[in-house]
Amino acid sequence: MLTVRKVRADLAVLPLLYGSLGVDDLEIDSVVYSMGNADSLMQIRAMVKMFRLSDSSVKLSNMGIDLGDAILDGGDISLDMRRDTLPPATADTVSQPSQMGIVAHSVLFRNINYRMTMEGTIDSLDVRLRSAILREGRIDMATQAIEAQEVELDSISAKYLTPAVTTPSAPADTTSTSAPWTVQVHNIALTRSNAIYATAGAKPMPGFDPAFIQVEDITIQVDSFYNRGTEIRVPLKRLEATERCGVNLRAKGLFRMDSTAMMADSFAITTGFSNISLNAMMGMGDLTSDPSLPLKLNLKARL
Repeated sequence: MLTVRKVRADLAVLPLLYGSLGVDDLEIDSVVYSMGNADSLMQIRAMVKMFRLSDSSVKLSNMGIDLGDAILDGGDISLDMRRDTLPPATADTVSQPSQMGIVAHSVLFRNINYRMTMEGTIDSLDVRLRSAILREGRIDMATQAIEAQEVELDSISAKYLTPAVTTPSAPADTTSTSAPWTVQVHNIALTRSNAIYATAGAKPMPGFDPAFIQVEDITIQVDSFYNRGTEIRVPLKRLEATERCGVNLRAKGLFRMDSTAMMADSFAITTGFSNISLNAMMGMGDLTSDPSLPLKLNLKARL
């Protein structure tokens, strides 16, 4: 499952007397991880060119991990998932959360490629990342919380293809009693990126084509992202992008969602041809089959 070409470690042994392992410096070269095969429901293959870690420690009593500065340079990850036709198993007991916690002060990612397929849902997802940095990240397994002060991503190239014909997957397991995870990121920034969202095999038509959306020069800034279960809060400070058809888009506003509704608050959307201000709310469900769902729209536009 795992092969490593070289590992170099500089460990502080004395802290072991106090139940802690110190890692002054750790460097790993040419890691290959593989799980599953062509017949498995899930197949993962990952290759890492270089990983380096310094000024870190591990508390052996609860596996609390404190990461100082880390660099992962050169990675190639692929994930292939087949559709599971068996009904999900029903859990009889509720597992207790782990007490493990991870703190990462600064983690730099460079030159990462990620590919994914999901039978019946994702024809292919291909993401190439030039650079990303995570500052002051924290994972608390006991409270099931993830928090980060800052996430910066630069020069992402992404291509998402949906199947020409989608097929239903097995029903989701709704009997789970585990608490949802809470994810908070105080500042998210994405710069100099591009993306394609299209149907597999689709050829782009002149003008704007919903079956082939191609966006260049993407810049995104989000302040205080929050997600817990069905609750999502995305304060969008800045969105700039240019679609293949030539439309330059700028937008800012607050997107919110919970188990009852989706809301867009104080949205300002600008193109080279229009200015739009939007406040909207739509109840969760299918408006075509349930006309009682609430729907509110306050839109002002200059075209």
